[in-house]
Amino acid sequence: MNKNTQLKKEMLLEGLVKSLGIITNACAIANVSRTIDYGYYKDDVICAKEVVYISNIALDFVESQLFVLIKDNNIT
Repeated sequence: MNKNTQLKKEMLLEGLVKSLGIITNACAIANVSRTIDYGYYKDDVICAKEVVYISNIALDFVESQLFVLIKDNNIT
């Protein structure tokens, strides 16, 4: 894999962290298309595992915030 591709993958993963797993936002941060993102995910097992890991962290964050609202009886 060339250095440019590796750098783009790293930027995409960093974008996923910053955007809490929102792919469109991560692609904008990394300046890659969703097609490129999908190719990285499909063709690179290590990258795919990182994406899943980041997605799980984002899901945990969202769930924890939802639980706080439920605990506070905020149903809006």
